[in-house]
Amino acid sequence: MKRLTRGLILSLLVLAMVSIMSIAVWAEEEMFVIGGQFAFSGEGRHVIEQMQKEGGKYYTIEGRQGRIFHVLEFKNFPGVRLIYTGTMVGMENATSSSEQLAEMGVDVDILSGISGNLGQGKIGDPYINDWWVVANYGTMHPWGFEHRPLTTWNPKRGEFFDIMYFKADPRLQILARIAFRKYKETETFKNIVAEMGREDDPPEIIFGGIGLSSDYFVASTQLNREWALQIYPIHPTTDNPKSYSVATVDMETAAAAKVCFERDIPFAGVRLPSDDARDEARTEISIWWKYAADFGGGFTWQWIQEIARYKHLFMEE
Repeated sequence: MKRLTRGLILSLLVLAMVSIMSIAVWAEEEMFVIGGQFAFSGEGRHVIEQMQKEGGKYYTIEGRQGRIFHVLEFKNFPGVRLIYTGTMVGMENATSSSEQLAEMGVDVDILSGISGNLGQGKIGDPYINDWWVVANYGTMHPWGFEHRPLTTWNPKRGEFFDIMYFKADPRLQILARIAFRKYKETETFKNIVAEMGREDDPPEIIFGGIGLSSDYFVASTQLNREWALQIYPIHPTTDNPKSYSVATVDMETAAAAKVCFERDIPFAGVRLPSDDARDEARTEISIWWKYAADFGGGFTWQWIQEIARYKHLFMEE
């Protein structure tokens, strides 16, 4: 009888442990995970500082190739985790970081950083572009460059197809608009605007453009004009009556957009010009990059919080 009782108790303990483990796994599966990326340390500094101050559990994970992922289990948004990492500069690096974030199970992914300005905004104005393009993929002819679409995996069709323009997720864009409205009321915004000398003309968020990404730092007025005016604008057609102009050029975002498209992960990016991508760009970036990076860091932290607040927009899929 005692042997039977001990066996029954042991079975009940095992059953209880299995139940607890199942609950823990279920809770882990219900966690909403935000992925965030920045190109270099100056762009990510502000967000990492805020992660450490938020009050939730903060820690780091070392991924492949020594890549460091900063992780926050939000206190103010229970059930939300942020995984934040630097891409390092360049398209291949951004592909690697985006792939690793996807493997970590992120539900959405955003990328922020400085850029060259090809649009109507000014240095420091954040662009939330509608489309992202890998700009240096194609054929170089004697008469010039001919762009080509990328062969890309389409997870919804279950096949490869050719695509050039990767679409930003409209929900993330709406939350960016909400975030910027709140960001404008913060001391961080006001202080950086004062440092930039733009109190009378504060930065405004710009939507609806095309962002170009390549492994070039564009400091060429000629290439600027070719990309912005001739090669990459979207002109009205019968199927798509709306036109889109080129707005920014950077070295990472389209690579992340492609990975997220292939993994069916909602994606959007913000780029803040630190130069006008013309012959004088090297001089301009040396003056303005820190203002653009600091301004973008403050905005990105607000954007991340809005995504956490409205996580249900993505969990209903």
